[in-house]
Amino acid sequence: MSILFLIAHPDTADVFTGMAEACNRKEEVFDCFFTGAGIIQLSGPGVRHAAALARKAVVCEHSWVQGFGDAPAPVELGSQTSHSIMAGSATHVVSL
Repeated sequence: MSILFLIAHPDTADVFTGMAEACNRKEEVFDCFFTGAGIIQLSGPGVRHAAALARKAVVCEHSWVQGFGDAPAPVELGSQTSHSIMAGSATHVVSL
């Protein structure tokens, strides 16, 4: 089983970090993809820590540049194609 967390909303940090930590405790594989307004959550240390627990953590490059310019991203830069690949290989998708 694998889970993809799609983070697109700016106010779901507590939910994402809680679920990521639960997956980690249960040794469940998960990935995360940040896009749109959800990228703002990557400015918080708790979300960055939760993303580091993921097998793969990606942020939409277009969204990142719109929100943070040329600042370095704390996770891998990707595209909506990356999101499609991740969603296609996940057993479950959780949209936040």
